[in-house]
This record gives sequence, structure tokens and C-alpha cells, in this order.
Amino acid sequence: MTDMKQSPVGIVVTLEDNKFGVTPSTATINYEVGPDSVVWDVSQLKSKAAAVAIEFKKGSPFKAMGTKLSGGILGTENTKIGGDYDYTIIAYDATGKEISRLDPRIVNQPR
Repeated sequence: MTDMKQSPVGIVVTLEDNKFGVTPSTATINYEVGPDSVVWDVSQLKSKAAAVAIEFKKGSPFKAMGTKLSGGILGTENTKIGGDYDYTIIAYDATGKEISRLDPRIVNQPR
């Protein structure tokens, strides 16, 4: 299912007063030596948002996106195409109304 060479890079997502935070704001992955995948930890959002979406703006560094049963979103199967990948993370309430959005970045590099 995945080509993860090491544990994924963790990105912690928070939402306070309807404002997102992500740590780190720019995550670096290394497709030759690892780690070559990402997990967004959204477990802290359970009481504040009904849904979270991640949308890459111009291509994705991953061939697959999935969910962790423990409360996370996985980006796996690295495309091995280097570059900076800007994405938007969006939180929605139970009615589907957007609560917040943020535009962080992933840097995909060989080493």
C-alpha cells in the first residue's frame, strides 16, 4: 500500500478561535532516503470541526491519500517529483460551512 521508508513526517493541525495552525508550516520529505510520506494529525479537531479536507494546488507529491483510524490523514506513495507543493487545509462544521482555511507547504526532495 505504501512505500514509506520511515515513519511519516508528522504535521500537527490545530484549530483555535476558528483559526488553523499547522506545525511545521513547511514540511520537508525525502523521497530517496525517507521519510517520504506525511501524516496530518487532526485528532485535536474532533470537538471543533466535523470534517477536514486537504487540497493540493498544482499537483501532489503523493499518489495516494488515506485516513488513519486513530485520527489522521496520510499522504503516501511519493511521486518522486521534487519541488515545493502548496496545499490548502480546510475545516468544515456539521452543516458543511467552511470554518477556516490555511495554505501551508510540503517540500519534496531526494535527500
